[in-house]
Amino acid sequence: MKNIFPIAAILSMFISCSDIKELNDRMDVLENRVAVLEVAVSALNSNAEALYALMNAQSISSVTEKDGVYTIIMSNGQEITLTQGSVGYGIVPVMSIDSEGYWMVDYGDGSVYLMYDGAKIPATGKDGQTPLFSVDEDGFWLVSYDSGKTYTHVLDVNSEKVSALGTGESADQFFNDVRLGENGDVLEIVMRNGEMVTVPVVPDFLCCVDASGMQVFRAGQTKTFMVTAKGVSTIIISAPEGWGTAYSENILSITAPDLVSPLTKSLSANNMTDVSLLAISETGFVAVAKVEVMVEGGESGFKPQVALAVDEITSSSVLVTAALSADATWKYLLLRPSDISPSAERVNETGEEAEGTSLLIGGLSPGTSYVLYAIALKDGIIGNVQSIAFTTEAMQIDNWYDWWTAGNAIVIGGVEYDYETYKSGTVMHVTEDYTIKSGDEWGVYFVDPGAKLSIGFSNSCRKLIVVGNNPGVRSEMEFTTRIQPYEMGDPTGVNVFGFKNMTIDTTPFNDYLFLVNNAKSFGRMVFDGCKLIMAKTLVYMSSSDKAITDFTMVDTDVEIRASNLNFLGTGSSTATYGSMTFRNNVFYASSGTFTNFYLFNGGNSSFSGDIVFERNTMVNLAAHSNSYLYAKVFNGLSATDNIFYYTDVLTNATCLVRSTDAWPSYGEVTHNISYRKNAGNAFQVIYGGKGNWFSAVDEAVDVDTDPFGTFDQGKGIFVQHPDYSSFGAIR
Repeated sequence: MKNIFPIAAILSMFISCSDIKELNDRMDVLENRVAVLEVAVSALNSNAEALYALMNAQSISSVTEKDGVYTIIMSNGQEITLTQGSVGYGIVPVMSIDSEGYWMVDYGDGSVYLMYDGAKIPATGKDGQTPLFSVDEDGFWLVSYDSGKTYTHVLDVNSEKVSALGTGESADQFFNDVRLGENGDVLEIVMRNGEMVTVPVVPDFLCCVDASGMQVFRAGQTKTFMVTAKGVSTIIISAPEGWGTAYSENILSITAPDLVSPLTKSLSANNMTDVSLLAISETGFVAVAKVEVMVEGGESGFKPQVALAVDEITSSSVLVTAALSADATWKYLLLRPSDISPSAERVNETGEEAEGTSLLIGGLSPGTSYVLYAIALKDGIIGNVQSIAFTTEAMQIDNWYDWWTAGNAIVIGGVEYDYETYKSGTVMHVTEDYTIKSGDEWGVYFVDPGAKLSIGFSNSCRKLIVVGNNPGVRSEMEFTTRIQPYEMGDPTGVNVFGFKNMTIDTTPFNDYLFLVNNAKSFGRMVFDGCKLIMAKTLVYMSSSDKAITDFTMVDTDVEIRASNLNFLGTGSSTATYGSMTFRNNVFYASSGTFTNFYLFNGGNSSFSGDIVFERNTMVNLAAHSNSYLYAKVFNGLSATDNIFYYTDVLTNATCLVRSTDAWPSYGEVTHNISYRKNAGNAFQVIYGGKGNWFSAVDEAVDVDTDPFGTFDQGKGIFVQHPDYSSFGAIR
């Protein structure tokens, strides 16, 4: 059924020339009426929507009026319009709502109730509806009570169809009056039947979600949305069954349910409920902001679930309690934070089967971080992976040297290094300034505070571990030459360069520190709890078969002192690298803003492992459009909980990851924020937008308020404002 009266018609006979002018005149009049009628239909539906919203609202945030059209911003951020004025040709229904909250309509012959199947149509409460009007092809009014899916004819008091094509020159106003109260603190709408709708205007109260239209999710996917909250004291969130929500620092996270077995239609909030934020103002007003959600290609029947909680931690054990779906069992897998998060299938295949809901795991290292992954199982169905991170209690350690030589392992970047494995090289307790010369470079060095360790050899080296000996104070180290990582030689242990609890000044050498030349694929390079002062490239790998299998940097501060710096540079190398992890680090310009900064610059290079970039803080380091991480082929990507902060205008596009060939095919990109004090080009996590990537990707949220409560760029101090404490590095 057509909804708007058609202008064109098929003529069934010839007409004379003398009739053409009369026909054209009639057509002009009809076209004018139809054009006005289209405006009237739009205004009528807008007014019905506005009345419905106003009758169900406790307050309004703002009201503006122009030429009889009132633009109203509700306290939940919804924008509505009320039209008060003549609508031209036609008979246009005048809507009103009676004192009991039922819709009434006047077609020029008196007000009657809108009826459907013999019942009045409510405008308020949980069963409230907004009628939607239209016009059929014969020019009679239609009304829908199901958002336009089906229409029925409007009937007058004599049960006759109501024509929309009247002969009058002008219809009456929609309302008797629309006005702001004397003090501007209330909006008053006087209906045609004399009833009045009054809604308070509260300009300092607003709660709205930046999510327009239906939000489509994959099963189990999480998306984040920015919430604007003003004058809100409490927010209560409700969601459909199986949907998960979390709210923190003006960010709303919504997780779709994990589902099994195909459905014939999508699962949406229309057949359940919307995700709703009930906001309560400091003065007691209420606003409800909603997000309409749907699982694309939805599935029915929820997967079995397991929830984890840590009950007790010691230096060597953890007690975990699990909550399970009815009749479900569960398996678990314990890994280090630097390990790649396992799939549900991997946990099922390699994990341990737990008995009951209480799990005690022993034999852990003191002061060490772990992640426990778990899945629930029921009737052959595997649930989604759940995880919980924890750190064992640290033992009282006065110095790492005594601890390590007594037979205990030291953890660097999540990996244990023990005395028995590495004692065949040099083991030294550095108590005063010392320079490592050729011949003793293969070793483990523990540096006391006040002493300085210098790199004074340029030979190839396969193993070098340097630890600040006092756990609470960083020791000093400097480079006066570069090192060449070497992969061959003694088979004992893994080829590794490991640095823990050290302040490393690279500026005395003022060139790249590591040249991967004698290693086709050097084993591991890790920085844990360090501070690096950088003016040149850290690692340079130029040849096509030279690479690093695992690069890890955690809990480290990196002070950058120049523009055009490649932290890890590859030149034109076509080598394949393994994995790369950046977690809980601060990268910052020493002053002002430095440009063309790359964490990894390798447009011809590939990754066989995953990129992990989590909970980092980036301050005034602007990448070129090639991005911070630039490669030909990526595998998987996890980029979450990061802050990207820029004081100066971004003159070039800046993004986190860019590929020249193969984008990451799996992972998670969510819960990241960017702040640009002086605007300029936008920041993007994904070069070119998330459309190029796998579906579990959300772009960074641009925030308008400074995420730092304490900001001292010269001293490298960046403390998050409490509203943004879940983003960026923890210090």
